Amino acid sequence: MVLAAGQGTRLRPLTLMTPKPMVPIGNIPLLERTLRWLAREGVQEVMINLHHLPQTILNYVGNGRLFGVTVSYSQEETLLGTAGAVKKCQDYFGDDPFFVIYGDNLLDVTLAPLVDRQKRTDAAAILGVFSTDNPTACGLVATDDAGRITKFQEKPPIEEVFTDQANAGVYLLTSNVFKYIPERKPYDFGKEVFPQMLADGLNLQAVLLKGYLQDTGTPESYRQANEDVLKGKVFGLRGKLIANEPNYTLIGNQAHLAPDVTFQGVNIIGPGSRIGAKTSLQNTIVWQDAKISAGQKLENVIVGAGVVVSAGQTVPPGSLIASNVKANIE
Repeated sequence: MVLAAGQGTRLRPLTLMTPKPMVPIGNIPLLERTLRWLAREGVQEVMINLHHLPQTILNYVGNGRLFGVTVSYSQEETLLGTAGAVKKCQDYFGDDPFFVIYGDNLLDVTLAPLVDRQKRTDAAAILGVFSTDNPTACGLVATDDAGRITKFQEKPPIEEVFTDQANAGVYLLTSNVFKYIPERKPYDFGKEVFPQMLADGLNLQAVLLKGYLQDTGTPESYRQANEDVLKGKVFGLRGKLIANEPNYTLIGNQAHLAPDVTFQGVNIIGPGSRIGAKTSLQNTIVWQDAKISAGQKLENVIVGAGVVVSAGQTVPPGSLIASNVKANIE
């Protein structure tokens, strides 16, 4: 199951008109990347939960076969949290182990070690973990020498940090989890389900993931994910890449740029976008079908789909401009 119902509040206003899992990374929607990665890992059937702007996802993903999987959907009238969303789909999963993937992470990790560990240990849940440099911003997971989980803590203050091992939002779960999740109620795996399972003595295991993992839920992490794609740290991009280290520019299909547009740092131009003469872009991401008028100087800006930045407007460094609007920036 891919958890895709969140509203993406940390990326607003960009996510007011674009669902969080549909933000483009290297000109490819994040959810498409996730589905293609799951297909490469041997997953054949995927459930996606929906809440915020569901029709956008339905229209783009459809039955999922274009991306190598078969997709079903679960509509949430009110958000149910990570665990409540899974409980709603209990009949879909039946008695077989299943993966749960947080939809706002860019992932290229190997899932086979989680399957192998579950078979060897008969654990009720396997959690993918990663080493973090910022433990106060993560859910931390402590283990014994055999990989059995001994302790959880969500985003502790610095004086209470006990490990650099963090919850990656990649789980392999068994049907044992369902008895710990109430019906039709918002509920969370990290804060409620896993700690209770641990308190009851169930065998929960952690596996250090091998590969690439990057959150995309903040402007800073979203920029980092795009930079990593352009620098080849993770698979796939769509368009023409011009790489001249330390400068990397991805120009999307059918984008039109004046000959004298200049770039510095890491920049992405979405498909169908138009960039006017004497425009300067520095570490800027432009989504599809945007129009940037001549003479603009954009620095560390993210321009949403369909945005028009008109002549004479000044865009402050670091701006996030919402999709399908005419920029109203003095």
